[in-house]
Amino acid sequence: MMLHDKLERINILKDELRLKLSNEQLHQAEKKLLVDFHYNSNGIFRSALSYNETQLAISYDTVVAGRSVREYTNLQLGKIAYQSVLDAAYNKRHQLNVNFIDDIHRILSPRKHSCIAPANNNFVSAVVSGGDINYFDRGFSRDLYDIAAWYKDEQVKNELCAPELAALLHKKIIETDIEDAHNGKLARMLVNYVLIKNDLLPVAFKPTETINYLEAITSEDITVFSNYLADQLLLSYQSYLDIISNEKKEETRDWRKTIVSLKQELDKKDQIRFAKNHSIIRRIYNGILLPLIFRIKDEISEYENLFLSNAIFFKTSKESFYNQLRNISQIDAHISGNIVLYTDDIAFDFSFNDFKIIEYVSFDIHCKLSVSFLKHSYELTFEDKTISKYYHQVFSEEDIQMLIDHIGSVLHSELKKCMIANKRIN
Repeated sequence: MMLHDKLERINILKDELRLKLSNEQLHQAEKKLLVDFHYNSNGIFRSALSYNETQLAISYDTVVAGRSVREYTNLQLGKIAYQSVLDAAYNKRHQLNVNFIDDIHRILSPRKHSCIAPANNNFVSAVVSGGDINYFDRGFSRDLYDIAAWYKDEQVKNELCAPELAALLHKKIIETDIEDAHNGKLARMLVNYVLIKNDLLPVAFKPTETINYLEAITSEDITVFSNYLADQLLLSYQSYLDIISNEKKEETRDWRKTIVSLKQELDKKDQIRFAKNHSIIRRIYNGILLPLIFRIKDEISEYENLFLSNAIFFKTSKESFYNQLRNISQIDAHISGNIVLYTDDIAFDFSFNDFKIIEYVSFDIHCKLSVSFLKHSYELTFEDKTISKYYHQVFSEEDIQMLIDHIGSVLHSELKKCMIANKRIN
């Protein structure tokens, strides 16, 4: 593929990236590419740090015991220098000049030293603050003036595409008379400066491409390195888009993980066993609700002595009047006459009629308990209290006692109000 074809492909991927990646995904990709750049750039010259160790140092300023402090020093200084390059590249008003290049070079040039990192050591800012750990050599190249002037002229001419301009800048930095070996790292950083300035992604210089990289930068034909950079750009865009692909793969697998997890939960916990049907609700009526109603009646029977009569009435949500409930078989017979009623809500009314004490105008008190049948559960509601159970579950003794106490308390409150309101005046 020719350079022109690669540039067209890059523009297609660039538009695709803008459309498909969210801000969060872009941030995630940028963090990965940052680690990739430092790991790959150092790996070109066989750094001993693994990818995970590089990631810990770049993202968390953390070192691994037993590694050379020099490795971490170079990595941290590279991180600081590269961040300065990125900040400048994303600044629309920034112009490449001698002072900027020289500043980046100084950050990259630590004193030669070798010692072993202690266990549990977090990398400290001393690596850039002078003192015993590091100081910046003041090497300076006159060639930088020529490079800065050339770059400014090329920007004015606007004849070179971004990979060509970056390739030539890299070549000129490599060929300067800078006094140490860090000009290679400086050159790679400035390549990304040019690419970002031209609204492209930075490249990571994969260590697996080291031979191709070294062959490209030593070739007398600058188009070889320009094509290499275009290939690296394609890899950068593809790595960003792979984030979406990987997320979709994870989403594809997620349903299986979810099913397995839910099955494990079912093995440990109770589960829904029935949906609403006539048979289930009839069993709830006869086996749970009606025994509960008569249990409540027995528990509040002490009120019966205060009134001439008492009764339990019931009606379904389809009926407009109450029927008196005398025994369990009565309600079963009533409802079985119309099987549809088994799916209706039902209300029970506990009524105490004709207060007997003659010092009061006779009055009635009552309270209502309602039952609702949902798709998988039934609910018992009294005043502001609701107890919900699935169709295979029964009320606990604690549930029943709480309900009885609440009903007794409400009846007591109503009795006191009625006694106050109906007291005879002599």
